[in-house]
Amino acid sequence: YGMGYKLKLHWLPTPTVYRIDDAKLESLNDRFVVTPFDLDAPGAGQLAGVQVSLRKNSRDLYFSYRKTTGEAAGVYVVHQDKDKPNSELIDMGCHSPSQKDARLAPGWTF
Repeated sequence: YGMGYKLKLHWLPTPTVYRIDDAKLESLNDRFVVTPFDLDAPGAGQLAGVQVSLRKNSRDLYFSYRKTTGEAAGVYVVHQDKDKPNSELIDMGCHSPSQKDARLAPGWTF
């Protein structure tokens, strides 16, 4: 399951996902340190990821760190519908036809 699904199912505590909405967007200039959401539940004060939920978009963006994918561990970006369980992995390694390199590589930005 992706982080967005785990959040909707209440398998992740809401405070572990930082939510960026229209009100926070203009003043946003933050750096986030995230812990893997696919291992143990994040501890107090730790973030599992970041959700970007803007009013005019029908889908939210979720940024999360997956560790259990072995060599493919890294930060993944997922587009997920706000009102139903449809999501798409955004391929950050768009230089190849495969989604096996979909994670953000160190030094890449989105």
